Amino acid sequence: MRNRNKLGLIAIIFCCMPVIALAQQISLNDNTLGAVFFNIQRVYDVCMDMALELAKPENNVARDEINEQIKSVLRVSDFDVEDYLVMIKKLKKDKIFIPSGPMLFSIDAKYRPILQLKANTRPLLLYQTIMSALDDPPELKADVANEKLVEITLPTPQFKLKLSIEPESIFLVSDEKNLSAQDTGKWGDFKNNFADKNNLLDVQIDFDRVKQLLAEKNLAARHSVCLGNLRTLKNALEMYRLDNGSDLERFDIKILLEKHYLAAEPACPKGGNYSLSHSNKGEVYCTIHGSIENPKAQVEDANAHINPQLKPFKAFRLQLSTNSIEFKMQLSDKQTLEQWLAIARQQLLTVRHMAENQLGHLPEVQKKRILAIVNSIECQSKNEWLVVSAAGIDEKTMAMGIVGGLGGLANQAIPRFIQTRKNERMKACYSNRRMLSDVLEMYNLDNPEKKMNQLDLNALVDGGYIKEAPVCNEGGIYSLNEEDQVECSKHGL
Repeated sequence: MRNRNKLGLIAIIFCCMPVIALAQQISLNDNTLGAVFFNIQRVYDVCMDMALELAKPENNVARDEINEQIKSVLRVSDFDVEDYLVMIKKLKKDKIFIPSGPMLFSIDAKYRPILQLKANTRPLLLYQTIMSALDDPPELKADVANEKLVEITLPTPQFKLKLSIEPESIFLVSDEKNLSAQDTGKWGDFKNNFADKNNLLDVQIDFDRVKQLLAEKNLAARHSVCLGNLRTLKNALEMYRLDNGSDLERFDIKILLEKHYLAAEPACPKGGNYSLSHSNKGEVYCTIHGSIENPKAQVEDANAHINPQLKPFKAFRLQLSTNSIEFKMQLSDKQTLEQWLAIARQQLLTVRHMAENQLGHLPEVQKKRILAIVNSIECQSKNEWLVVSAAGIDEKTMAMGIVGGLGGLANQAIPRFIQTRKNERMKACYSNRRMLSDVLEMYNLDNPEKKMNQLDLNALVDGGYIKEAPVCNEGGIYSLNEEDQVECSKHGL
């Protein structure tokens, strides 16, 4: 249990390292999907004060109360605030990581993050502390690692991220420039809040842009399905030609099905019809998506594919200050806003009723404090925003709630991240093996007298069957087994 809490805190620090301290240094525009402002210096100072105070033997009861409060809020059973406090004290004592400013994280429509933080660090020791605290550390090796600088390249499918840890700052940026886009002012209020010293946490998501991005990806996925069908049809026609010594006299999918060159009839997800191009004989063509060699540009409006129930939602915002919480939801439809406001107020009445009936076992002072917070909750509408807010929350409780919440998320996210990474590598290797199996079949059909009994990737490259030899991400070696199946020494068949 203590190891999990330690892992959570280390993960929080690792995630919060790369941050932008000044609003002018980050571009928040129409391509920004979401941004997070975290006053890490203020939260750190509060936690340090608590660590010094709660470490005293006479405050054991207070420590237990905080544990129970956070367990209740987060609905977890294995939280121990002492582990966090010990780690915070160690970080400051050893001067491993001391934040000197707030954090800002943003991500754009290509999922590229920007993170930067002004902090006093010992780069090499910080890197070693983080890696040693992880039971299953990522398979990453620092490009540079010394007392003054640690640089790590983090590969992703689309781009590379560079993490740089220096004595006074930490950065994480992609190797690509940010998308240039118009700033229509939708992030104006968010940026104006940076200067508020009482602001602890501010999260905003541009749901309008997220909806559009999801719709665009849905259209692209449909296009990809059709292009996959075209490749299947092209391969089937090529197999027919090799077996029969001539091309199919007329394009007829039924013949390919009857002769078992196709396992099932491919269908365009948009209802397009497949045929052979008149301009280029042998080129399989879709009336909607074009051909593999000459695909048609997709001019369809992605917004038309957004779920109608989601269309009114424009943005989400969560703000935590030193003594209040505010959740805001922006809706473009006035009727939907009024409906949600009515639902929120009804739920609030239920919460108040439950609080009054279920706090009887608590000390009177604590009961009054909780009821005061519950009774301070308000639901109202401001312009396009549905606003739910609560005031009168103790700053220390708020700060530890943020740290505990991030720790809980990290404890859940890190194992999932590791498993997801393993799954992605297995899927990539499986894709390589499938591709090699198809290519090998084509090679053996073209070379019946020189069938490949042992996998020779160089021969496949030299023969133009593949552009380059595929590589297993986990170092596996591809070969043929006794049944002429492509297998990987790491992932098997």
